[in-house]
Amino acid sequence: LLPTLGRPAPAMKRRREAAPHGNYKHYYGYREDGPSVSSDPRFAVLREEWFHEKKCLDIGCNDGSLTTEVARRFGCRYMP
Repeated sequence: LLPTLGRPAPAMKRRREAAPHGNYKHYYGYREDGPSVSSDPRFAVLREEWFHEKKCLDIGCNDGSLTTEVARRFGCRYMP
C-alpha cells in the first residue's frame, strides 16, 4: 500500500457493466448489416463440408449466436 501523505483516499470509480458474453454488449447490433447474425459476413468463408454431420465445439465467444446459426445452417451433428 502506498502512503496517502495526509490526503484522502481517491474515490472508487464506478465499475462499468461488463458484457455478459464475449467482447461487448449488442455485438451484432453494431455490425454493418444490422442486428441479425444470419447476415454476418463471416459466413461467406465458411464451407458446409467443415460442419455437416460433424461433431463441433463452441469454445465460447460472445453469446453463442454465431455458433447456433452455424449449427442450424450447416447441419452439425452435435454442437454442445
